[in-house]
Amino acid sequence: LDWNPNVDAGNAVYSIALSSGSDTDDAPGLADSSDTPPVLYVGGDFTHLAGAARSDIAALTTDDTGTLVSWDANADNADGPVYRLALSPDQTVLYVGGRFTGIGGQQARAALAALTASDGKATAWDPEPSGGDSTRFDPAVSGAGPWIGALTASSTGRLYAGGNYSLMGGQAQFLFSAFQAPTSTATPPGGPYPSARSVILACTDKDGNDCSNNVLYSTDGSTPSTPYASGAQIPLNTTGTLKYFAVDSEGMRENINTDSYIID
Repeated sequence: LDWNPNVDAGNAVYSIALSSGSDTDDAPGLADSSDTPPVLYVGGDFTHLAGAARSDIAALTTDDTGTLVSWDANADNADGPVYRLALSPDQTVLYVGGRFTGIGGQQARAALAALTASDGKATAWDPEPSGGDSTRFDPAVSGAGPWIGALTASSTGRLYAGGNYSLMGGQAQFLFSAFQAPTSTATPPGGPYPSARSVILACTDKDGNDCSNNVLYSTDGSTPSTPYASGAQIPLNTTGTLKYFAVDSEGMRENINTDSYIID
């Protein structure tokens, strides 16, 4: 395959993450303007990719051209590569680990960040790893902390991160951490019903606190954007799709939940 995004000599690529894209057409398999093509996210130690300036992180098309998309998260710090990338299971958030000091439009976002996958902007989540052993060395990931060299996101909303640090969010954590997103539910759940239903959303964060006021939802199958008020009833009078997710007080975002209601 003659596919060459052309990373400059002397630079490096350390991690990639591939989104699956989506086929939203009524006729599956037929591409149209409403479909979202797959995107290949690239992290490393580079200043240019595919003929354009990109600082340590970029996104490419997955066709035979391997060209850049307009997405640009711009990892700051010339000596701060991006070492690891991990997409959330719903592919709306790209978690980024490395030795950068700013990313996604946030000048103070060190070593670990969450980016909105669609536009590369940093979310409110800021775990603030700090400290680290200056003697710790890995052939691909080296230097004084903090840096993040391992990331994976689970289907249950948990993110695991490993690297060189001694504090996470001001709390003593050495080298390895886990972060739990909030959990939201719909009552009644999706399913077939003989008549219209009113749905109530609920949310619990990792500490067991109510976070229902931090839920966004939609009733037409689109990306959730309507703020939910705790205890409010969402009327569903016809067959449709309810989507919703929560964001906790620290900015940790849940995967999008989807409940389909058949009113017949």
